[in-house]
Amino acid sequence: MIGKIFGILCTAAFFAIFFSMALAQEATPLHSSNAFQPVNYALPYPGILPGHPLYFIKRFRDLLLSLLISNPVRKVEFYILMADKHLSTGVVLKEKGEIELAFKSWQDSVNYLTKGKAILFTSKSKFDNNLKDRYKRAVIGHQEVLKLQVGEEASVYKQIQDLAKDFPE
Repeated sequence: MIGKIFGILCTAAFFAIFFSMALAQEATPLHSSNAFQPVNYALPYPGILPGHPLYFIKRFRDLLLSLLISNPVRKVEFYILMADKHLSTGVVLKEKGEIELAFKSWQDSVNYLTKGKAILFTSKSKFDNNLKDRYKRAVIGHQEVLKLQVGEEASVYKQIQDLAKDFPE
């Protein structure tokens, strides 16, 4: 009985630590080693990269967080953060030469921005203009970074362009 309680407490402490680290990270600029000018869009540190043995824990934590966040404002903020992290991950993976994983990360980034747009512009909740502006800046920043990383002909760049079209007011 005591072993079960101890196990539950250890598991709860483990998830509490991961949740607090996920929500307390600040954005830091990420500079690419490309010949292009760096884009003035600050990207967060990507953390554990795909291919790491513990990456599945990070993905599980992110999934759990997205399911547990019920406030639409917080959920949009979370989706913007996740999109930024996946964009940053793609940049780092490309620099390491892991192009396939980079494109998958960039696709995940676009998917998170799409989820954020769905909540932000179709929800019945009222959002302040600061959050809408932050979302628009994120989409424009992603556009610029992807243009430098993959060029204008890549499908992931075309998807982010489609996302940037016609922002509802």
